[in-house]
Amino acid sequence: MKDLNKIFSQGILVDLNIRYWTGQYKLNQYDLGFSGEVPEELITLGRKNLIPKDIRALPRKIESKAWYRVEQVSFPFPIGSAKFVPEPAIPELIEFLTACQNEYRDITNYIVGHYLSIRRATLNQFRKKMPEIYKVTVGNNGGNYKEFTEKFMNAVEQLYPDKSTIRSRYSFEWSFFEVSLPNYRKRSDRFLAKRAEENERLTREYRNRAKKEINEFLHEVVGSLRAQTVDVCSFVVNKIKRGEVISERNINNLRKFIERFETLNFVGDTAIHQQLTDLRNNYLHDIKYKNNQTATKQLQKKLSEVMDAAKDLTDVSSVTGQWKRRIRI
Repeated sequence: MKDLNKIFSQGILVDLNIRYWTGQYKLNQYDLGFSGEVPEELITLGRKNLIPKDIRALPRKIESKAWYRVEQVSFPFPIGSAKFVPEPAIPELIEFLTACQNEYRDITNYIVGHYLSIRRATLNQFRKKMPEIYKVTVGNNGGNYKEFTEKFMNAVEQLYPDKSTIRSRYSFEWSFFEVSLPNYRKRSDRFLAKRAEENERLTREYRNRAKKEINEFLHEVVGSLRAQTVDVCSFVVNKIKRGEVISERNINNLRKFIERFETLNFVGDTAIHQQLTDLRNNYLHDIKYKNNQTATKQLQKKLSEVMDAAKDLTDVSSVTGQWKRRIRI
């Protein structure tokens, strides 16, 4: 493979960088009444919650939603630990991430705008619970309640960031990028020249390892899409076997999966593509399966054909080989 980087003619890597203030801090041994170190083999310390659970969940929900969409339109890339997004999926992904970014900005504005009141309300909750905290922490060991409360509350207040800096704790960014393999270049530097032979060897080993990983990546792409094909089709087949009605929702899910397969099939798995195209054109349009056993049986037969083709992985090397020849890797 002369130029592994040509894989990026078919797609690009994406990475999300989403930051937020967790609003949580680990409890220390004194919070639980230990005078010395906590025996970690026996006890795992919990956390102080400095903002309410529902507010802590807001940025996390958007983070989860964004990563879920990335997972849906990408494949794990072996170099750089990023996600490879096929070119046809990029415009929709950008649109989706932009919407998430705008939603995240609104949430950030809400949290920053209400930060002082959130802080004040949570500190008041700590004060209300102070008798219980004191009892659990100090117990029957005595101690001045007022002194304990003042010390405890001062420690909690110190954990809150200043209002002027809280906004900087939140950000929602993403980046599209490519990675390049190293090319050994001879250097005249008298220090680097001593390592010339070793550098050349390491570069050669890295490229050989990358070649192997890219080959495995292409196999995994084909295998992943075929496994998803089996899952989607088997769900409907099993419904038919149980005698359940095939709903319009089931048909729409099949259509959506076929669209997704076409978007992600950058390697060019024509065998499964043709099977799915035939399924869509001849079985997923203008056919009502309710109370139509003949049509249902025909759909079951076709779905089984698609599943059998997807389960057969003997031609995967041929599929990836054709792709590599097509883009001249």
